Amino acid sequence: RNNSEHIFIAHTHPTGGAHPSANDIAVTDYIYNALKPFGIVLVDHIIVAKNSSLSMREIPIGMQFKKEKAGGYRINAK
Repeated sequence: RNNSEHIFIAHTHPTGGAHPSANDIAVTDYIYNALKPFGIVLVDHIIVAKNSSLSMREIPIGMQFKKEKAGGYRINAK
């Protein structure tokens, strides 16, 4: 509707830390795959907690975004 080519998504963890849950990872991958056929690139998923935040592009060892040719990132659980 707005002709977006790149998007960021974000959500809060109001009672915990900013570390992504298994569900956060699965939902990020689902959204990435849902957007891809429309040519929309998921640039990042930000998690905001009470005293911290986390960019899923900068996740600790065990999970990483794989750079895609279109300029977006796909999350890979190792």
